[in-house]
Amino acid sequence: MNAQSLLPFVVGLIYYVLAAMALDLTQGSEGIATIWPSSGVAVAALLLASPPQRPIVYMAILIASFFSNYGAGMSALQAGGFTIANLVEAYVAIRLMNGSGRNAASFTRPIFVARFCLAAIAAGALSGLIASVFAGIAFASFFQSWWTTVSLGIMLVVPPTVILAEAVPLVRQGIKLKRVLRTTVMLGIIAVVSWIVFWQASFPLLWVTLLGVMIATYVSGPPGASLSVLIIAIIGSYATVHSEGQISLGNVDRRTTVLFFQVYLLTLLASALPFAALLARRERQLAETRRGNRLLGMAERAAKVGHWRYAMATGDLFFSRQTYRIHGLTKSGPFDQKAALRSYHPADRLRAESNLRTTMESGEPTAFEARLMNPDGSERHVYVRAELEKADDGKPVAIFGIIQDVSDQVASRQELEEARSKAVAEAAHASMLAETDQLTGVANRRKAMAVLEEHVANCSRMGGSFAVIMLDVDRFKSINDAHGHVAGDIVLQRIVETCCATLRDSDFIGRLGGEEFLMILPGVAAEGGAAVAERARSAVENMRWSPLELRQVTVSMGLSVYETGKTAPELLQAADHALYRAKNQGRNLLCLAA
Repeated sequence: MNAQSLLPFVVGLIYYVLAAMALDLTQGSEGIATIWPSSGVAVAALLLASPPQRPIVYMAILIASFFSNYGAGMSALQAGGFTIANLVEAYVAIRLMNGSGRNAASFTRPIFVARFCLAAIAAGALSGLIASVFAGIAFASFFQSWWTTVSLGIMLVVPPTVILAEAVPLVRQGIKLKRVLRTTVMLGIIAVVSWIVFWQASFPLLWVTLLGVMIATYVSGPPGASLSVLIIAIIGSYATVHSEGQISLGNVDRRTTVLFFQVYLLTLLASALPFAALLARRERQLAETRRGNRLLGMAERAAKVGHWRYAMATGDLFFSRQTYRIHGLTKSGPFDQKAALRSYHPADRLRAESNLRTTMESGEPTAFEARLMNPDGSERHVYVRAELEKADDGKPVAIFGIIQDVSDQVASRQELEEARSKAVAEAAHASMLAETDQLTGVANRRKAMAVLEEHVANCSRMGGSFAVIMLDVDRFKSINDAHGHVAGDIVLQRIVETCCATLRDSDFIGRLGGEEFLMILPGVAAEGGAAVAERARSAVENMRWSPLELRQVTVSMGLSVYETGKTAPELLQAADHALYRAKNQGRNLLCLAA
């Protein structure tokens, strides 16, 4: 059998023992009890039981209540009536607490503490009304006695029982063991002090126990509050039953003495339980705040983001830990505003100051990127965003902002820009290589034909004219055969250099293949084109070829001029025919297309 299955049996046994002891101390039904702990045991058991277990727990309470009352000398009718009252009080208390298991009961929540106290008072009053019907004595006095003893029994027993039940798993796991030991020592001291207070009548020292409860509550929270009051109730009840010590009121009857002690216990409970719940809530909020700060710190470190706040009234500037790290500093208290601005790179300092001033004056958020100069001389790129913080009346009180280390991003952007520039340069170089004749360095045939097509298209669309010259090196094969291909390559290179020297910046020359070249002269007609071509031909004719063993190298040329409607192939063909005539007429000549 597990602990859960034994719960109803244990509850019934404890209920019966406590009820029998209380009845014996109060001398049966006509006696006056200080508290009725069995009611607290019943309510605590129902709170801790699972919903399927509750019917069995109710049955255990019924049996234990009936036999404890019947065994105290009551009639079966009276014992049954009191048992009904006990069942009703437990049921009503649970319903009013709205408990559906141990998770619903939490004496660390002020709202539950208030609901619990009201439930205990209401359940005690209702069961008192039912029990008074079967009491057979004065209604008012019996009702008051039953009501206060039952309510106190619930309020004294339930909190420590529930709290201890919840603490057992934590203690087994080694959690809060230090706090448990501290609470135990504190309760031992309170027990000793309470015994001294209640068993002496020389000095009025009841305030000492109240002070002890407050200290226990502050030190240990709800467990300290509930257990300390329970200890005081046990010791005080024993003293009251024996009319001894501090609680004795001299010639006052016992009923009044008991009532006074009950009011005193209620005062302790009313002071301790809400205070304990508020302290527990404060502790939870502090824990949540600490957890939130840890998570914020982790997030800031991961994102390299810090936050800061500048108070306008005092001039205080707060930096988070990560903000100090970004500035290359260790956390050492508030940071001076001027020092913060001086940490920016001189080239960015005025921009940072201007943005912050804009936020203060206009109230609009601002953001900027700048460079920070760290104390070690290193430089960091940061992104800063600032917003105005306003009070409830709308007046600005501070500037709140974030600062992010974006050095890695800036470095990545620079690397990407460098890579892009390099790619563009490589693409341009590749394009140039694809369009350049490797031997002479001028445009190759593909580029030359593209330039010719472009000039034709422009003149066709916008008007104008240009000349096309076909150039061929005379007897170039004999040069290669006599002097070798290396000498032939040098001849072509030097002829291109000479021709380029005679052309304008706007003119174009390209190699069509072998020893054949194409020149395009924009904006000229036949006469102007002939002059340029003749100048180039003459310059080649007069070249000196040392150290090559060449006496003279000449070129032949054919010239055609663009006219509206002509195509690039037609222009090229016309110039080629003119070049053919120049070759046939003896070479080293310029011929114009017919």
